[in-house]
Amino acid sequence: MKKLFGIIAAAVLMSFWLAPGAPALAKDSSDDLVVFGGDQTVKEGQVVHGDLVVLGGNADVYGQVEGDAVCIGGHIYIAPQGAVLGSLVSLGGSIDNESTTAPHARRASPTPMPEPTEQPEVAPATPVPVPMHVHRHMGSSFWQHWTSFIVMDALFVLLAFLLFPLRTRSTIDHLIEYPLMAAVVGFFSPVIFVLMAVALCITVIGIPLLPLLAIVAFLGYLVGKAALAAIIGDRLFQVAKAEPPKPVVGMLVGLLILVVISTTGWLGVVFYWVIMALALGAALYAMTRTAQIHRQARMAAAPGPPPPPAAAGFAPPVGPAPTGPPAVP
Repeated sequence: MKKLFGIIAAAVLMSFWLAPGAPALAKDSSDDLVVFGGDQTVKEGQVVHGDLVVLGGNADVYGQVEGDAVCIGGHIYIAPQGAVLGSLVSLGGSIDNESTTAPHARRASPTPMPEPTEQPEVAPATPVPVPMHVHRHMGSSFWQHWTSFIVMDALFVLLAFLLFPLRTRSTIDHLIEYPLMAAVVGFFSPVIFVLMAVALCITVIGIPLLPLLAIVAFLGYLVGKAALAAIIGDRLFQVAKAEPPKPVVGMLVGLLILVVISTTGWLGVVFYWVIMALALGAALYAMTRTAQIHRQARMAAAPGPPPPPAAAGFAPPVGPAPTGPPAVP
C-alpha cells in the first residue's frame, strides 16, 4: 500500500510539468508501466508485471496487470477478459470494472441457458443498449481538458506568487484578519465587476478600460489563490508541528492540495469555483483596504492651512511732539 501512495504522489507532482495537448510519454521502469498525457491500452494477451499508472488519460485493460492500476485525471476500464491483481485507484475519474477474474471480479461468468424447446415468438426490435465504457469515453475528453486547465491554473498562481510577493503578503494578512469579510466580498465579486463594467460602458470613454478591468480581475484571482495556498500550507506545517518552511515551499504544498481536490470529479469543479470566489474577494478587499490606508496616511502627512492673522487691537493716536523752549530748571 505504501508503494501505491508513492506512485500517486509522484504522478501528482509530475502533473505540474504537463501542458494541455502535450504528446503522450510512456516510461517502462523495471516492470511498471507509466504513461503521461495520453491513454494506455493493455491489449488482450498482454501482461504488465508491475503497476500501471496513467496521468492525464484513460486506462483500458483487456489483458492482465499484476500490480496496481492508478489513473489521475481519467478513467479505468477493465474488460470482462481483463484482470488487475492489485488495487484500483482513480482520481478525477471513475472505475468501470467488468472483469470476471478475481480479485476484482464484478460478476461471475454467465451460466448458459437451456435452449427452449419451442420456438419463441419474435419480439419487436428494441434499441441495442450502448455499453457502459462507450458512455465513459464520451465524457473522458472533458475531464482531460479540465485536468489540463487545473494544472495550467496552478502554474499561473505560482508565477503570480513569485512576481507579486508584497501584494500576496498583504492579501494573506487581510485574509487572516478578516476572513468573513473576504468571503462576503468574494460572493458578490461577480456583481461588483459587472457593475464596474456597466459604469465604464455608460461613460463611453471608459470602454477602452474594459480589458484593463479584466486583467485586474484575473491578477487579483491569482494573487488571492496564492494567498489561500500559502495559508493552507502554513497551517498544515503547524498541525504537523514541523519547522516552518520557506514561503514558496508552504505555498506549493497548499497549491498541490487545491489541485488534487479540484480534480475529484464534479465535487472538485464546485470546489474550484468556491475557491475562485474566495480568492477574488480576498484580493479585492485587500486592495480596497490598502488604498484606504494610503489615503489616510497622505492626509495625515499633508501640511495644514496657515493660521489666520491675529485681530488688530485699537491704539490711540499719538499727539505731536512739543515744540516750545526747554524747561528751565
